[in-house]
Amino acid sequence: YQYDSIGMPYTLLGKTYDSTIKVMQRDYATSPGEPVQNVYQQKDFSEERYAKGIGLIYKNFLHYIWQTSASIPAHYEDESYGLRLRIIDHN
Repeated sequence: YQYDSIGMPYTLLGKTYDSTIKVMQRDYATSPGEPVQNVYQQKDFSEERYAKGIGLIYKNFLHYIWQTSASIPAHYEDESYGLRLRIIDHN
């Protein structure tokens, strides 16, 4: 894990949070860029933002495996998925 932008403001959905921290959990790919026909690729990415006094306000997670073989067209494996969470409101 790497911590970045400690105590920095962060704007999300039009609202600015004064003191946040960015947590980079994983950023790995077998090759850079988007999947290309006939080239196997795996990508894992996870980033979170926390706001002081609130907690988690943003999460971006992606895991995919781009598979190719001679017998079937290139495709994303069934276990591939991603999610993005954003705070909507806080009192």
